Order: sequence, then structure tokens, then C-alpha cells
Amino acid sequence: MLGPLKGLPRRLRVLYIVMLFRGVANGILIPVLPLYVRSIGVGVLDWGLMASVFGVAMMSTEAVWGFVSDRAGKEAVMVVGMVAVALLAPAYVASVLIPALFILQFLRGALGVAAGPASRALISDLAPRERMGSSMGLWYTSTTVGQIGGTLLGGWVVSAWSFDWAFYLSAGASVVGVALTLAVLGRSSPTMRRKDGFTVSAVRRILGRRSLHVSFALAIILLAESNIVGSFLPVFAGPLVGASAGDVGVTLAVYSSVCVAVTLALGRFSDRMGRLRTAALGLGICGLSDLGYLWVGSFGGLLLATAGVGVGFSLAGPSLLAYLAEVAGKSERGAAMGVYGVFEDVGVTLGPVLYGLAWSGFGLQWVFVVGGVLGLVGVALSLPSIRSSSSETFS
Repeated sequence: MLGPLKGLPRRLRVLYIVMLFRGVANGILIPVLPLYVRSIGVGVLDWGLMASVFGVAMMSTEAVWGFVSDRAGKEAVMVVGMVAVALLAPAYVASVLIPALFILQFLRGALGVAAGPASRALISDLAPRERMGSSMGLWYTSTTVGQIGGTLLGGWVVSAWSFDWAFYLSAGASVVGVALTLAVLGRSSPTMRRKDGFTVSAVRRILGRRSLHVSFALAIILLAESNIVGSFLPVFAGPLVGASAGDVGVTLAVYSSVCVAVTLALGRFSDRMGRLRTAALGLGICGLSDLGYLWVGSFGGLLLATAGVGVGFSLAGPSLLAYLAEVAGKSERGAAMGVYGVFEDVGVTLGPVLYGLAWSGFGLQWVFVVGGVLGLVGVALSLPSIRSSSSETFS
């Protein structure tokens, strides 16, 4: 990771460290939280509803935090998100009543999401334009590495000590992120006038910009098609190739490793090839890899197709963020990132629904067909904007 960091501003390098600790804090909770609530007697249905409440809270507030970051400063909003996790994670230890857990899930989703759009917008402010693609790729890399480490750490802490210590460790990682933000990143000047706060007209202004429509549409498609790995691979790996739970864990680890490797190795690809061209290439690779599952007959084939999805996602995701940062303009980058995040959340939610309907209605193979079609639709939607873009690349 040190090579791609060379030549970047010091504050930007520190921001990636902050995102690493934020990833650790959230990653710890990924395996620990469902295990914890089940250990205190929460039913499967209630946990499913709690997870849904968390997602709805994120979706309903992410755009708001994006607008607030333009008005109050990106770093301040990042601190709010990380302080929320630091305070709420230990609160799960004292919460054994189902209503309290629902409240905590809503608050963690609504407040914890604040750091996402604010950090992306801050990267777009700090990164050199000719390295915007690689800089956004490093956001994904630092977050993903942190989540991988947090997931492993959370499982080990629960096994070695207790659930309590896992929640405390999550809070501690958030505190480190807050301390680094306050000590090094400081506070940038607001980029939006105070009277231009979050209003319906402000949302309409962002949504009304035709140049942003393609990025919002592609965000939905990318997250929906790539989520075939996150939401359905653990379910279909067994019926497809007889994979065990351990095999699924290895496959997901390979996926995460590929994502990190590609963003590090090909981070500047979109800086040279063009934002939307790279996004279209990534969407196409994702779609073809989803279709590739149709011919998978072994564990090795499962790994290969899953790695392909990782390559595609790692090319398209940072490219779309870089495109958004350049088109949105400095005064509305936080707002645009927040609205973009909502469309990402829509994709994350839509994908499992489409795959579930395809499997239950027509059979497992149609899950892969749906994923492949989504990728090809994304490529088709990006073509008109690619043709109309005359100066997208950098030397």
C-alpha cells in the first residue's frame, strides 16, 4: 500500500489510516453482533428485522450527512460518525431487551454512516485530479483491509475472552480514528454557504443534474450485481459445487484479497483510461463473471468466478467515485457523495431481492443470469456518456 501513497498529501495519507481503523471498528461487529443477539435469545426473525432497521436508517440519513459535511466541514461529520460507533458499540453489552436493540441498530445506522460520504468528499478535496481514481481506490482498500482485520479480530476475541471485549475493542478502534482526525486532519472550511443547508430543493438540485444520472444508475447496478457474492454465495456455493462452510470462508477471503490487490495494482487505471470507460469495463467483467457461475463445476471454478467479480467491482467502484467527484464540483461534493451512497444502498437492497425471486421462481441458474444481465445493462447505460465525454483521461 505504500507505493500508491507516494506523492499524496500528508492529510490524505492520514485519512486512509482513519478509514482503516473505522473499517476495523465496523468489521468487528460483522460476525460478533448476530452471534451476540442470538446468544441472548433473540430469534432469527427479530434479528432479520434489526438488520433491516440498520439498513433503512443508513439509507434515510446518508444524503443528509453528505449535505451537512459541505456545510459544517467533512472532518466534523466524520467525527460524528465514529463517535457514534464508539458510544453505541459498548451499549449493546447492557442491552438485553429487544426494543433497546432495535433502537441501537437504528442509531448506529443513522449516525455511523456519516463518516462514509464525508470521507469520500474529503478525498475528492485533497486528492490531485490526475490521481483521483487511485485515491478513491485507496479508500476502498483501507476500508476493506480494516474490515477483514476487524472480522478476524472480532471472532478471535469472542473465542478467547467474551462478547463484551469485542464491543469494547470496536469502540477503541473508533476512538483511535477520532483522535487521528482531530489531531492531524483538523477541520476544513465549509464548501457550502450556511443558508444552503439540507432542503428538498437541494436534493432536487443534485438529482436534477443530468451529468450525475449515469453515476447514480451505475451505482445501483454495480452494488446489485456484485452483491451476488456478499448475499448469495454462502447460500449457493453448497448446491453448486458442494462447498463447505470452510470453503465459503476461503472464497470470501479470496474475493476480499482480490479487491485489495486490484485497487492497489490498477488504482490509476481510470486516471489514464477514463472514469466511465473503466467503470464500464468493471461492470462488464462483473457481469461476465456472474454468468461464469453457470459453467462452474468445481471449487477452483468457484474461486475463479468470484475473483472475477472482485476484479470488476474494484475497477468500477473507485472509477465511479472519481467521476462523481469531478462532475459534482467542490461546493457540493459531500452532498453528491451522500446521494450517491443512497443509490448504493438501493443496489445492496435490490440485489438480494432479485436473486431470491429468480432462484425461487426459476431455479439457481437464473441467479447468475440476472447478475450477468445487470452487468451488461450497466455497460449499455454508460456508453452514451462515454461517447459524449471528450476529455476524461490524464497523462
